[in-house]
Amino acid sequence: MSSNTCVWGEYSGSEEDPPVEGPRIVRGHSKDGRSDLKQFMTELLCVERGVPIFSSTLDGNSSDKSSNNRMLSRISSLMARHGLGAGAFTYVADSSLVTSGNLSRLPEIPFVSRLPRNFSTCGQAVDRAVDSGQWTHIGRLAELESTRIAAEYKSHETSVDIEGRSWRAVVVHSNAQDKRR
Repeated sequence: MSSNTCVWGEYSGSEEDPPVEGPRIVRGHSKDGRSDLKQFMTELLCVERGVPIFSSTLDGNSSDKSSNNRMLSRISSLMARHGLGAGAFTYVADSSLVTSGNLSRLPEIPFVSRLPRNFSTCGQAVDRAVDSGQWTHIGRLAELESTRIAAEYKSHETSVDIEGRSWRAVVVHSNAQDKRR
């Protein structure tokens, strides 16, 4: 997981004054929509139940796509030092994980992510799911009682080919989306 922290004022480590060490505080893609402010990034790796085991501070213009790649290298190295091999953990990340560079590292690391729509195989997987009409009912996932009617979910398992390799894909459908369209 990564997050940005926006800051006001002048800082050592900005575009004009490179830091001696540590992250550069610069303008980047602000996740909270504050492109007028400088920022730095923080990445955090958690294990089960959200317990943090690793964090680092990154330059304000760091890319999630490249930080995921570095994180995968660190995790693999750390796990190997403790005698844990491939398949000992599952990496869960947002769609910035799914890049050609990262996928080349992932054959030995189980992962869960969202396939970005900029991959043509994403639309193909959705089309196959809709055309098949074969869905697995998941039900409502709401944990708390609410006055609103909770969305119902269903899924369809298929596969996608990316970079000459087949990957398992699960298409999830929410009936809440039906009402919006």
